[in-house]
Amino acid sequence: MIKQLLIFSAFFYTCGISIAQTGDRCGSAAYMDHLKATKPEAYKQIQAFEQRLTAHQRQGSLRTSTFGDTIIKIPVVIHIIHNNTAGTIGGNNNPNISDAQIFSQLTVLNNDYKRLNADTANTPAMFKSVAANVKLQFCLANVDPNGMATSGITRNYYNQSSYNALGDVDLLSSISYWPSDQYLNIWVCNLSGGTLGVAQSPGAASIPGLSPSDGAAETDGVVIHYKAFGTTGTLLTEYNLGRTATHEVGHWFGLFHPWGPTYDSGDCSMTDYCDDTPTCGNHFYSRYPTCSMVPTGTGAVVCTPARMIQNYMEYSDDACMNLFTEDQKTRMRSSIELSTRRAALLNSLGCCSIPALKKLPLVKDFEDGDLNSGGWILLNPNSSSTFTPGFELSSYSGYGEGSYSTAVTNDSIYMMSDPATHKYMFSMVSPFIKIQNTHTPVLRFDWAYSPLTLNGNTDSIVVYVSTGCDNSWAELKTFYGSDFSSTQNPRADFIPAANEWITTVLNLGNYVNSPALRVKFVSYSKGINTFYLDNINFGFISNTLDVTVYPSPTSGQLTVQTIFSGSKNVDYMVYNTLGQSVHQAHDQNIYSTNKVLDLSFLASGVYFILVSDGDEKVVKRIVKQ
Repeated sequence: MIKQLLIFSAFFYTCGISIAQTGDRCGSAAYMDHLKATKPEAYKQIQAFEQRLTAHQRQGSLRTSTFGDTIIKIPVVIHIIHNNTAGTIGGNNNPNISDAQIFSQLTVLNNDYKRLNADTANTPAMFKSVAANVKLQFCLANVDPNGMATSGITRNYYNQSSYNALGDVDLLSSISYWPSDQYLNIWVCNLSGGTLGVAQSPGAASIPGLSPSDGAAETDGVVIHYKAFGTTGTLLTEYNLGRTATHEVGHWFGLFHPWGPTYDSGDCSMTDYCDDTPTCGNHFYSRYPTCSMVPTGTGAVVCTPARMIQNYMEYSDDACMNLFTEDQKTRMRSSIELSTRRAALLNSLGCCSIPALKKLPLVKDFEDGDLNSGGWILLNPNSSSTFTPGFELSSYSGYGEGSYSTAVTNDSIYMMSDPATHKYMFSMVSPFIKIQNTHTPVLRFDWAYSPLTLNGNTDSIVVYVSTGCDNSWAELKTFYGSDFSSTQNPRADFIPAANEWITTVLNLGNYVNSPALRVKFVSYSKGINTFYLDNINFGFISNTLDVTVYPSPTSGQLTVQTIFSGSKNVDYMVYNTLGQSVHQAHDQNIYSTNKVLDLSFLASGVYFILVSDGDEKVVKRIVKQ
């Protein structure tokens, strides 16, 4: 039997077995000549990608990449395409394979890509120095594209007994597909013609002549014959250790066979663009248990140094394979960084251990008396302290409406010289929330805080946002310093009155392309005063103008917070109770913003501010002290 390779304009690689023993064993050389003559741009794209990728890996990009040499998690969805009408496990020709077979394949992928496979002991001494831990970790997705909990396995009946590795890839995708910028799609079915697997290679937007779309998104993934998938079930004897998927996923990350991207050269002149894999002149099937490293037979080409038949990208029997090399590792990780779709996987929520995404609108008002309800998490490292326990339930509510809020007592023991600074940092973390494709999502919350004296020192409250599941947080809003006060009557042991609260609205529009997000409120205690938080509300604005003004009462500085869609001209007009205009301001071509008006020149009393974006008008009442 032989395996076959084809590279074509959709950037697919196929590896298969065939009973045929005569004639041209592989059509790739003729096809590449045909591609060069009939589709020169596609041919150039393949060459351009290889040149750029090779240059990137040789620059040592692994050391300076955005993810360094850390473990990268790859969320996987397994699509079982079967023709078992009963829908049960098993069947003939194209069976519905078991969970055990699927789990066994995930184990193989994780072991092989982290060099935890038991047969590393079989790596020859001459190759041990270049054998690599690629540091890729594959997980069955916990979250599906709709934000719901999932097993990461789909089972799909289709009335067809077998599939062609090239001609039926679109059909397989139409039966079941998850977004390929969030998941590695692996389709498992009965492949015809003796083919074992097929994979779509990556592309890169920054490479001249290469489509920025990485090829067709719907077919971006790997297809594996069910008889070469995992380590249990009905498997082919030579391919019963799950290395076909290891091999095909290598192609999916940009690797070639050791003899290069096209067909056999026959003269040791081809390359796989990895300097630490020995040169090969043609494909060679090393058979277990001999696992010979020297090609023999008609047409055999022997190159030096010795052939690395143990490499996962070879055509060896599964039991002969046991390694990737350091250059292959760099190449794969470089592909993740350069390919738009592969890079997007780094922000996928597929591997997050969360039950489901919450949907908008979502409110946390504390009225149930439970700080942890609704999936919220408290991180209070000093929670047992009598003095500074962190976020607690408070019986004071925002604007006096309701019975509860949460509060952090920051005014107890605090020493700047105390090395255990984590004791004075407390967090309240939201559940994951689905905001993708939401029109102008916003976060509203009410808060109250007082320094000890006017313009005095304050504690710090920071709102962070995360769009991944790796605890990577970005600062969204910081409350600190002279403007961090909700009262005109600063005092110690602060308990807010109904008029000593402020509503803040934060625009989350920058994150609408993220599959989900979560936020956390972090209190950094400086030993000053208690902070109160209430009515946390994740919602959205349609096409309306949203206006919030604070503080009110104000002694002079008034902040007007506006949220709306797109860029607009905004007018601010302040009137007294007689309807007379006493102040005006204007902004040209702005987006949602905070406008600070100086009203210190006004006499004490009641006023009204009209805010207009040209389409709508909103009037708010304000009090000048």
